[in-house]
Amino acid sequence: MWQDIIRKSPISRIAIDYIDELMADGEKRTLNEILDVMFTILESQRSYRTKSEEWHRKWDKYFIQGSSKLRIPTRGELKRYLEKNYSRGIFNNNTGEELPNKTQPTLRTESRKYWK
Repeated sequence: MWQDIIRKSPISRIAIDYIDELMADGEKRTLNEILDVMFTILESQRSYRTKSEEWHRKWDKYFIQGSSKLRIPTRGELKRYLEKNYSRGIFNNNTGEELPNKTQPTLRTESRKYWK
């Protein structure tokens, strides 16, 4: 039936490993911040050979001979994965304070952040 067509894991295993490694420091990040870092890693692939040895030790597992195994997830896929596996909260962007009684960011000065 149609259930057989649905993918069981919409995010690639490599992307999940990368997100987990990125979020391991416990810093609070928005969806956009996480996606920006993932795109930065893909863009840095263009200058792959000029990177430092330390950079290669940390990030080589995400690259195969000049092409990336990392598939950037959509915002929806990333949001579902983060909400299932990470803590989250609504924060005021100006003060950095958490707004404990809110379930959705309603103002432009509010954003949802995720952390381990």
